[in-house]
Amino acid sequence: MHRDPESNSYPFARVIPSNKEYFFWGSPTLWGARDRLGRDVVIKMISDVSSPSHELRALQRLNRKDLYSDPYNHTIPVLDFLTFDNLVFVVMPRWEDAFIAEFTIVMELMEVTKAFLEVLPNKIVHLDFLCQNTSMNVILDNHELYNAKDLRRLGEVKYALIDFGNAVVYPEDTVIENVVATRPLNYWLRELPKVEGPYNPFKADIAFLGAELEYKVRHIEHIVPDLGPFFGNLKGMMDDTQFTAHQALSRFLEIYDGLTPEQLQMPVVTTAWRNGKLTYKKPWPSKQ
Repeated sequence: MHRDPESNSYPFARVIPSNKEYFFWGSPTLWGARDRLGRDVVIKMISDVSSPSHELRALQRLNRKDLYSDPYNHTIPVLDFLTFDNLVFVVMPRWEDAFIAEFTIVMELMEVTKAFLEVLPNKIVHLDFLCQNTSMNVILDNHELYNAKDLRRLGEVKYALIDFGNAVVYPEDTVIENVVATRPLNYWLRELPKVEGPYNPFKADIAFLGAELEYKVRHIEHIVPDLGPFFGNLKGMMDDTQFTAHQALSRFLEIYDGLTPEQLQMPVVTTAWRNGKLTYKKPWPSKQ
């Protein structure tokens, strides 16, 4: 059984008490477990010893002492690296998908966007930004808890990028503008035009982030009109005017800072934006 929520301090997730248990991971390299204190963790096989993978190298760099404490480092904290039978496993706290629980007010969507715009530097490209590869520090073992109140309370909620299985780690003195790659990418998953030939993977990372955040955040454009042009810029990976990671964060903070307290507290009644069409929230079943 879970320990009391009060005992699950960071980096472990907050636990919302439930009489049901729900745990599913759609990958054969992931296992759910609990440590000796009863806290939920996830164990993932990420490399072999003889040929360190980019995922292992990414997690090692991001959990280095100087980067681990960086407030912009919104990546999943590593509890331990384990080696067994020439394989390397990483142990991480179990967190939920960052977008699965309900957003109630505009500020919550602005905060999650800010977090994932802050995470891009460190000369690592993730190249697989999807909602399923994000996390927030809460465990919801019951689907009925997805609309629980105050899950995204400032000062308590934390967001993280996970799954660096598609990542590429570059030397820390890399000049980002000069990097060229040719590896095929899943543009279709983000409804982005397929790029033929060489591309800059850092620009692709920004485009993937922009496309997914547009899907999950642009539906509040009627309250925050600047979001449309902003996400449009991020998706233009073959355009010289596309923001760099630093420029994207700076521009977003300008938009955020320009909102009034009334705008930030406005209720969110939609859940998604796709090609100009909005998806509206469905009412949660009433409890009998």
